[in-house]
Amino acid sequence: MAERGAAAPAVRAANRTGGPALSIEADIRRQVHGLAKRGDHASMIRLLSGALLKLGCPADLSIALLDALRAAGDVAAIGRTARRLARHSPEPDRIAREAARRLPLDSPEAQGLLRLASLVAPGDPTAIAGLVLCLDARGDQGTALRYSRRHEAASGERGTLLRRMAYETWQGQRWRAAVPWFERLADTVPRNLIIRSYLQNAVEKSSRDMVFPGAYPIAGLADRLLPAGDRTSVLFVGARGENLDIRFRGIPANRLEVIGVDPELAKASDPASTGIAVRYLRDALSDREEERTFYETSSGGGSSLFRPSPSAARYMSPVGRSWGEMLEVAAEHRMRTTSVDAIRARGDLGRVDALYVNIQGGELAVLEGGREAFADTVAVQVETSFISHYEGAPDWRAVDRELLAQGFVLVDVRNLMTAGRTKVGFRAHPDNRLGYDRWPSWQLAEAHLLYLRDPVEPANRGVRLFRRTRDWLVFALWAEYYGQVEIALEALMTLVDEPGIVDDPEQVAGIAGAIGPITERYRSYLRVLYP
Repeated sequence: MAERGAAAPAVRAANRTGGPALSIEADIRRQVHGLAKRGDHASMIRLLSGALLKLGCPADLSIALLDALRAAGDVAAIGRTARRLARHSPEPDRIAREAARRLPLDSPEAQGLLRLASLVAPGDPTAIAGLVLCLDARGDQGTALRYSRRHEAASGERGTLLRRMAYETWQGQRWRAAVPWFERLADTVPRNLIIRSYLQNAVEKSSRDMVFPGAYPIAGLADRLLPAGDRTSVLFVGARGENLDIRFRGIPANRLEVIGVDPELAKASDPASTGIAVRYLRDALSDREEERTFYETSSGGGSSLFRPSPSAARYMSPVGRSWGEMLEVAAEHRMRTTSVDAIRARGDLGRVDALYVNIQGGELAVLEGGREAFADTVAVQVETSFISHYEGAPDWRAVDRELLAQGFVLVDVRNLMTAGRTKVGFRAHPDNRLGYDRWPSWQLAEAHLLYLRDPVEPANRGVRLFRRTRDWLVFALWAEYYGQVEIALEALMTLVDEPGIVDDPEQVAGIAGAIGPITERYRSYLRVLYP
């Protein structure tokens, strides 16, 4: 039988020869290095489990054991191993902290280890910050906020951890958790308008999530009335492996189909994990089939079929980097483009209920190359630029003309981005809201424009659309998804008042009985949000 602990022979050999303990540790370190290089985690675990207590549990070797346990998949052993090593180590707080980092942040074991680290080193800001992260992940915002005050006292940095927690919860779209962090942060820096803008947005979204935790009311109505298996479809041009269940929150997953199109498509969401029907096409879209040069930029999101313009260097993005730097061409390669109508003709695309397009200057060509497909579309969200980022790319006026010609109406300007001037060096600070007489202000650079059909006006219904109850339900569902609740309700009220405008008026009865309660739900919600 193998001896317990691979270090035992080395220790006995050193004792026989009178070699110093230092040589034993050096030998262990060489072995650890070799095992790590080979990826032999099991042997490393055996080696370090036997040697660490004899060596006095050096922190770096202890952490190497924790890494080996995680790599071997034995996460359950990390906590108890760390506690055992911490009792004999000169740096118990560090071992406890590092063990917690290797565990799920919301686990009780991680929280216990971080509490241990903060008890051993009560003034250590790193241990306190780790405990704050853990408590927040577990949903204990009240205790996390109290510990954040301890962090301020220990570190002498007022607001640093608050800012980190606020923006991390925001990035994770954990709106209810974000609100108290932004409230504390706003109290710390009361004149910071950006923080107050984030706070207002978080309050709005957390209120929405509390009142409408699942499907939105109109989307829920559509789910009840549409035939089984009938999914509303969105063509997502510029898809980059989005978290689809988060992006399309409010629409029942079993009622949604997403067709993503992007030649640079990254790792995509797992359809099985969301319930959303997902297909991805690696086509490069334009208005026709032809060979084009694709310009890959240092910032992957800036890659385009249009060459970045030298004038982009004049402008500075809100993140403090020059657009010229972000759009520096890293590579060029040829690719064949196609159009939405061509994809439809080859059988890879059916009805398109909604369209999202964001491909860095190529949006107009997509719209022009999909006129037949988009005759059935009820909603379009399109990114457009107000300053020149790309040579020869059409501006927002051309995009607006094309969508108006296709029968859409501009109803909202979303996701505003402003630009500073590189030569001056100020960072643009948008509050992402229209209607404020801000001073100073910055030049509008980009925005997402939202266009909808207007079925209430008979002249705008078109030939193919709004002949069936389904068309009205799908229109109202997408209008509601984009926050245009009044437009959605107005359309359904019009249908209820004039059921003869559709070929299946018998289907309207289900809407007539639901429209009153849905309207009252929204009226109550708005009274709470805007008393």
